[in-house]
Order: sequence, then C-alpha cells, then structure tokens
Amino acid sequence: MIHVISIAPTEGGWRVSVDDAALPGLFASGAEAERAAQAVAERFAARRAPVKLDVQLPDGTRAARFVSAPGPVRQGSPILWRDPLARAIQPA
Repeated sequence: MIHVISIAPTEGGWRVSVDDAALPGLFASGAEAERAAQAVAERFAARRAPVKLDVQLPDGTRAARFVSAPGPVRQGSPILWRDPLARAIQPA
C-alpha cells in the first residue's frame, strides 16, 4: 500500500494529512507544513514503505509531488524526488 501525504491550504493556514487523516495542528506557512510532511514521509521511507507526498498551492493546483519507492537507499542519494517543473509553495 502506498501512503499518501498531502499538504493543502485551509482557512487560517496549511493542513497536512496522511492517508486522509489530518495531522493534529495547523501550520502558519506552507514551508512549515512541508517540513512536517517530509519528516513523516522520511519515516515511512526508512521503513521501506512507498510514499507519495503531494503539495498544493493556495489556488488548489499541485505545486510539487515527491515520490519514494521501497528499496535500498544508497548513502548520499535523496530519499524523495521533487518534480523540477513544480513551483514552490507560498505562505498563506
């Protein structure tokens, strides 16, 4: 099963959800939410669980998608991949 982590704008900030369950708390900026979501994604990846992390902009369009497939992680290689065509998230 692939775990889906998403970051989306909400009233007053940003919300992070994992497999459709919201993490507790609200983040003031997209950057804070992205750091929290990446930490969760890295924990899944360390357990060799496949992960997809989706980040939305305030208008609802996708800003980035990170993907981690299970398998050996070589030292010095990134765990997550960032779409080079994606735009960065903006603060709320």
